[in-house]
Amino acid sequence: MSADVQAIQTALNANDKKTAQSLLIPLLKLQPTADLWVLAAKAANTQEQAIDFLRRALALDAYHNEANRLLLKIEGVKPLAEQQQEQQSRQTFASQQAKLGKELPALKQTRRKPVNWGRRLLTLLLFMVFSASCTAITLNLVGVITGPVTAITVITGGPQPVTLLDGVPIGQIDDAVLRIEPSQVKAALQRDTNVLDPGYVHAYTFNARDGETYAIYVQFLSVTANRVSRNVALVSPNGGNRTANCQRDQILQGDNNIVLTCTVSATGEWTVRVLGRENESVGVYFIGVDKFSDF
Repeated sequence: MSADVQAIQTALNANDKKTAQSLLIPLLKLQPTADLWVLAAKAANTQEQAIDFLRRALALDAYHNEANRLLLKIEGVKPLAEQQQEQQSRQTFASQQAKLGKELPALKQTRRKPVNWGRRLLTLLLFMVFSASCTAITLNLVGVITGPVTAITVITGGPQPVTLLDGVPIGQIDDAVLRIEPSQVKAALQRDTNVLDPGYVHAYTFNARDGETYAIYVQFLSVTANRVSRNVALVSPNGGNRTANCQRDQILQGDNNIVLTCTVSATGEWTVRVLGRENESVGVYFIGVDKFSDF
């Protein structure tokens, strides 16, 4: 037993409730326990307070022997007259419920319609097809699989993916990014996001003046992305490949991203090309073109 609890017990034995209360208050604020609430009940000024404190003790420990014993002692057993009155009230309520049940009309028994298992099966199959389609598109976006976006592009009248150049697979042609006609051409932004499938080229244009310096950033999110650097090219207004004139860097480890720092050598419309190659640069990617004076 702690010194504080011993002091409280001593005060209670001496019938000094004020001292016991002053010792209990900080302890109850700091860390109330069932034992402390029992002591508080013994130091209470009124019976109502004692009952409240004992119930708090039982809320912390429902099987606390002394708290249960004291609460039973204070509340006691209800008088016989009160018990009889409660029993009579319960019987009156039960008879009223029974009478009400007789007065209410009987519920009509509705006939359940037969289950249309054919329709349920069709709905389930459609749901499964839809889920599989969503999964396939999601995997395509992250570059794990390819095909769904290509299929949608072709079905909606878009171009077919390029797989061969002069009979040679594009995976074996280093400058394929320059030789395939872009399927998308749009203005370059400082921050942009797109989705690329194998056999397609996306082109991003921007107007620049001779001597200006630009930072070009491309990053693929696919877990299989690699050799991205060979699938990105900077094309001058006259159609020449100026990628070799740029400083190459990478923000992240691995070849799933590339940063080109380029000082343009001619005024006009420049183009950043990005080629989609199987297991290299497919799925969702980020691209940004920033002029150094814009930083």
